[in-house]
Amino acid sequence: MFIIAIIYYLSIGYHQQALSIELGVSIYAFTKKLPTEEKFGLVFQLKRASSSISTNISEDVSRFTDKEKSRFIEISYGSTIEVLSHLLFAHALGFIEEQELNSFRLKINELTNKLNAFYIHLNKKDD
Repeated sequence: MFIIAIIYYLSIGYHQQALSIELGVSIYAFTKKLPTEEKFGLVFQLKRASSSISTNISEDVSRFTDKEKSRFIEISYGSTIEVLSHLLFAHALGFIEEQELNSFRLKINELTNKLNAFYIHLNKKDD
């Protein structure tokens, strides 16, 4: 079964995983610019949510049914939206400039589109 999971991961989940890791690395770099008083606020929340995205995509690989797989894709999607929410909050507080926020939005949009397409694929009913 392990070999099947690896083949599945490489064929379907790899691109989503690569995007989520790229976003997570970018978020970690961004958090270094935040004020130290945000260490237990925005920094913690952004790191937690961004690492959750790729973790749940990976967890999806170990599941056997489409229903189980789609649940972990839902969680990854939710974590991605949570990252966006924290970035918007950081912008409102003046911690991130519009240009950098838009760069994150593009990455998030690409990732959420991939996650949504995969979720739809897992949940479509055979006619």
